[in-house]
Amino acid sequence: MRERKRAAAWLTVLVLLLGSGCAPGGGGGGGGGGGEGRQADMGAEGEGEGEGEGEGEGEGEGEGEGEGEGEIDPGCSTSYTDGDQWVVDTCTGSDICICPDDGLCPAGGGRCESAFSRRYALAVFRAVLPERKPNGDCWDVGCGAPDPYVNVWLDDEYVGGTPTRQDTFTGAWETDSGAELGRVTVLAGSVLVLQSGDEDISDNDPGLRCEFDLDGEFLRRRFIICTDRDETFAIVGGIVP
Repeated sequence: MRERKRAAAWLTVLVLLLGSGCAPGGGGGGGGGGGEGRQADMGAEGEGEGEGEGEGEGEGEGEGEGEGEGEIDPGCSTSYTDGDQWVVDTCTGSDICICPDDGLCPAGGGRCESAFSRRYALAVFRAVLPERKPNGDCWDVGCGAPDPYVNVWLDDEYVGGTPTRQDTFTGAWETDSGAELGRVTVLAGSVLVLQSGDEDISDNDPGLRCEFDLDGEFLRRRFIICTDRDETFAIVGGIVP
């Protein structure tokens, strides 16, 4: 579905909206280049020349071991490429990669920390409604386009909602402050609920309801992507530490 294919590009907007100052992208090869350079330096130190060969080998081995121990763990990384549905976070279990400056760190340098009891920025980028309600009725009088919005709850507490977009089947908020709903504290066992709908003068028409158990794997993805079985409804958002 087009909404899934475009999801990776929307994370860039989220990062910028939340003021991280770190736009994701290339640079993933920097870690490899640094590793190769380190090995070349160690080899040169270990060669030695003439009468100082034994001393050079001893110093080379000592320095190489000491420096190598400090460089064994390059830190976790977070990255994605065009077409990915999620951020790739190298931490595991209940941990999430925390990068310098709260941005993305495709070249490494992050720290694996607990994903829980942590504050996250929450945003909704887009909501798609089909041409008709699930029961086949029109959304508005005269079969006009709906007025989509999305509301969000965390652990049964209302977090906030997007502004309503008028007369459109695709409500988009990734280019303005309507995407950002604020920061929330995620605990172990937290549940996130998103509900789209069509705003009417009297009673609003419900759209898609999505419920997520926020475990480490889900939080490492950074994306919130939800569709119905037929992929006629969709909600796309982000949740970043």
